[in-house]
Amino acid sequence: MRRAFLLLVIFLLSGIPVVNQSEQIPEESGIEWVKFDLPKDSIRNFVGQLDDSKSLENRPLIAHSRLGIHDSSGILFEEKIPEDLLSPRPDLKLVLVSTEFRFAEIREEVSKQNGVEVREFIAPSGLLVQGTQAGLSRLIDVKGVASVQPVPLAMLVDFSIMDAEHSTPVRIESWRAETLLPGVDISDNWGMRLHQELDTVANNFMSDSTFAETGRYDGLTSTMIATIAAEPSIAWIGNQPSLKIWNDQARNHMNINSMKQYYTTDLDGSGQIVAVADSGLDEDHGDFGTRIIGNVDVIGDGSTADAHSGHGTHVACTVLGDGTRGNYAGVAPEAELYFQAMENDDTGDFQWASINNMLNTAYNNGARTHTNSWGSKSSSEWGVYTS
Repeated sequence: MRRAFLLLVIFLLSGIPVVNQSEQIPEESGIEWVKFDLPKDSIRNFVGQLDDSKSLENRPLIAHSRLGIHDSSGILFEEKIPEDLLSPRPDLKLVLVSTEFRFAEIREEVSKQNGVEVREFIAPSGLLVQGTQAGLSRLIDVKGVASVQPVPLAMLVDFSIMDAEHSTPVRIESWRAETLLPGVDISDNWGMRLHQELDTVANNFMSDSTFAETGRYDGLTSTMIATIAAEPSIAWIGNQPSLKIWNDQARNHMNINSMKQYYTTDLDGSGQIVAVADSGLDEDHGDFGTRIIGNVDVIGDGSTADAHSGHGTHVACTVLGDGTRGNYAGVAPEAELYFQAMENDDTGDFQWASINNMLNTAYNNGARTHTNSWGSKSSSEWGVYTS
């Protein structure tokens, strides 16, 4: 009781305001202590004004693109450009934003204009804009737009293939929003529409074209590069990538000095069946031997091939490859594989019927482990296992 009373007294005393004065405390061990107390509400009463004014950027009235320097008089090329790629692309303009305005504000105003889309920022003062003829013609009327320049076809072509001949392997790409778009579709209020799907270009101007992913096609040129670059759905023409899988280099990429084995048993999956549901399976991969007990088309496209990404073969090897070709075995190299192919070979997209059906079918075929390395491709739910 006495202890509680003492604590109460200390608490009450701590709430008494300190007198607004300096107090000299007696010296202790040769040290002089001086105590200062601020007047009540002294900090709270500080006043001032927030400066929320926006200053102009210090930038020149130019745009420095991969081709050279663009200013109000035109473009000064830094590389030699083939004559046919000097032709202007009619659906594109380069907008130079006046240095008397804040760049972000003018970009927003341009984006609001009917019949146009801002495609790229070209530092320090440029915007690449695509649109209908009516939409593009009105850009110069936007307050803060200092100049509107033509865009040569060369802007959309990799330097290494500018002089390419027929049957050159190339990759064509469409425009990008949050992700790559399948093409272009811009309408205005004057009854004009700019519309084209990228697959139209692939089918009409390329041979042996293959779908890489939405907004990308690979193939061989069947016409001049300039002809392809003039199509409105084309945002880029470049070299066709040559992909190689070097899983044995992963250790170096992750800066791991040595591989470590943490398993305390010699379990290798023998006697087990593992089900893998993914894009497809290259049965001639070699790392499965005779251990594939089933390779099933679960979407009805008539194929179980791993025609596009190679993802299905990759994850299946991670689970139960024996390292015959790649020298690196999977987690359970003696297990048997029951594979369920989910990729539509015509589009490269994943499809599936009932997930419940896939799980039960695998179970009925002896699998007690079912692995899935896929999920939603929506930007807001990336990788999530949605319905």
